[in-house]
This record gives sequence, structure tokens and C-alpha cells, in this order.
Amino acid sequence: MVHTLLKFIVTLGCGGNSPAVSVQSIGWSISENGEVAANGIDDAQVMIGSLENSRAIVLWSDCRGSSGAGTSIANGVNFSATLQTHDGREIKAESVVVSGRAGDVSIDGQLFASAKGRFFLISTADGKTRVKQLDRTLPDSLLSTKLEDRSSAFREFAKADAEFMAFYSSVDSETLMEPTRQPSTPEAH
Repeated sequence: MVHTLLKFIVTLGCGGNSPAVSVQSIGWSISENGEVAANGIDDAQVMIGSLENSRAIVLWSDCRGSSGAGTSIANGVNFSATLQTHDGREIKAESVVVSGRAGDVSIDGQLFASAKGRFFLISTADGKTRVKQLDRTLPDSLLSTKLEDRSSAFREFAKADAEFMAFYSSVDSETLMEPTRQPSTPEAH
């Protein structure tokens, strides 16, 4: 069994009127007998964009690598991420939060209304990008797990969730959320 854990944290806006922004990337690859049992479960990348003390966006993918940033903008933050697939493609994701209100989330050119959820499962199997939007958040207990135990905790969380297991074991187009057709931006108050 092989464990790989990567963590990338960027914190911005430490003073003045700028909000505290952080982006974490947590990844692992666990194999038994030299084979990964389930991409997205045993081999995964999770990007978490947080604003102040709440998670603004979660991208859970079967990709091999990821990078991201949170950039302060007027009255808010722009979250961006790049996910590297096993077949060499790059998947871009972006979301803007202004005055505490989230706009659409763009993932690989597809737009999703943030009102329907800010947690995304992303599969890149067979050269296609499939996205499932969920209206949930990560439990605080996962992020408070000791760093050396975090990859196992995230993996066990996914294995215990029927939606995760169904999505990554056989991506069914009927279970996918339809992206929104028109982009929207949050209104400032």
C-alpha cells in the first residue's frame, strides 16, 4: 500500500478590509497489489477554497495533480484551480465570491449555478470530463484530522458515501447535474 499526501495552502488578506482566503490541495494514491481500486476514491485530488471560516468551493477529482489560488478582488475573492488528468489534459475551474455571495462555478468550460451546491465530483476517465454537483460541504472533522492521517480520512469518507462510490465506479450521465447555460455574477450589496 502506497500513500501520497500533498498539501498546498495559500492564505491571503491578512490585514485591512481584505477577507482571509485559503486554498488547500490534498491528494493521495493508495494501491493494493500494485493496482488502484477506484480512481476518485483510492487515487484522488481535493481542492478546497475557503473564504474566512467557511468553504466556498470543493473540487473532488480523479486527477493526478492540482494547483490553485485565491485572489482578493474588490469586495471578494476569485478562486481558480488547475487539475492535471492522468492522460495529460488540464481541467480549469473558477469561481468568484463577492460580498459573501457566490457566482457561477466554471469547470472545464461548463457553468454551474452555485445556488445548487459548491461541492463538485469530477471524473476524467476515458478522456471525458464529467461533473456532479452536490449541495453539501466537507465535515469539519476531515480538516481537523492530523496531517499524516488526512489522506486515509478523506479516502474513508469517500468510501462510506454511496454517491461518491456510484459516481466513480460507473459515471452515469443521468445522475449528472446539468450545467447552467448563462453565466451569472454575484451582486454586491
